[in-house]
Amino acid sequence: MKKFLKNNICLLSVALCCVLLEGYGLVLMQHGYAVPQEGFGGRIALAALSLREGIFPWNMETENEIMLMAETTPEILPVQAAEPAALPVTETVEAPAPETTEVQSETSEAQPETEAEPQIAETPVPEADGKAEEIKTEEAVMASEEFRPVFQQVEDDYFSDALFIGDSRIVGVCEYAGIRNATFYAKTSMTIYKMMDSRVETTKDVRTVREGLRTHRFRKIYLMVGLNEIGVGNTDYFINAYREVVQEIRELQPDALIYIQGIMHVSGRLDRKGGVFNNETINRRNEALAALAEEMQAVYLDVNEAYDDEYGNLPASFTADDVHLKANHYDLWHAFYLTHAVVIPELTESMGAAVNDAVSGDIATDVSAAEEGERKNETGL
Repeated sequence: MKKFLKNNICLLSVALCCVLLEGYGLVLMQHGYAVPQEGFGGRIALAALSLREGIFPWNMETENEIMLMAETTPEILPVQAAEPAALPVTETVEAPAPETTEVQSETSEAQPETEAEPQIAETPVPEADGKAEEIKTEEAVMASEEFRPVFQQVEDDYFSDALFIGDSRIVGVCEYAGIRNATFYAKTSMTIYKMMDSRVETTKDVRTVREGLRTHRFRKIYLMVGLNEIGVGNTDYFINAYREVVQEIRELQPDALIYIQGIMHVSGRLDRKGGVFNNETINRRNEALAALAEEMQAVYLDVNEAYDDEYGNLPASFTADDVHLKANHYDLWHAFYLTHAVVIPELTESMGAAVNDAVSGDIATDVSAAEEGERKNETGL
């Protein structure tokens, strides 16, 4: 027995690691995480993905508390975001009305007349914002209640101060969509959980997304991740992480208009397999992303409008691996961007000189055109 153990120490070590990962995968499933693949090894793959994203056994309790809090009190964050708009609407006069008794009915009717006057005098204060034309930054525009995204037709020069951040699908946009004057921080397998720390190789150096946002100024920032995250965490966990990233981007780029893009659908063939990567799950997450965009005063874009077939799937003829587009179909994405742009006139003169001259030429991606040609036939995200 000792001789067997000595001669097979590596094999036993691998088996022990598999057992531990399998057990941890079971724990993750009990906490609401989805298995990324069916059959043998699914729980091991789930555990490996979670460990890669920094979800360890010793912080599982904390992560679970976050998800439970989001499920039990989903209105906490939206209410906090809407507090400035809600202040002029709420009135303290209505509060004592339900508490009045028959004895105090006369006094309660008299008090609103005296208390209502100063409150009516206060309401014109926000209405006195007749200087909306003087707004000079997108941060101020987005903070106002009047911010409503209206899509317009633009030309390619709209992207000269734009940044695209995302996973392999944005890598494809960089390589094949024909947008030549924008900046791309795109990386295969990028997730929202590690986006800001993802190292991207640009034409000038290697930096993290966070470092790039600190170095250059952008007017528009397009975000697209989400497919790689479907196997790790539930929708609330994903949205909470997304919200934190958007908040950090806002701090680093207060003058940038942020576009939150929905997750592109997979093909009907992959959807019918019933695995974790299915369009029903993608639709749920896209609904949550649309709500997040409204909450964060960002613009929501759903490129599925340009690609879906009659069944709401990515057409089989458009993809070689059920997930990524073929190179000759990215032109639709380019056209979609051109017809779904938001232009804020107040900003035409405020940021022209502030855009760094490196923005239009600092392209970042982790694959070359030749590698991308090989990637489109793979299932890696």
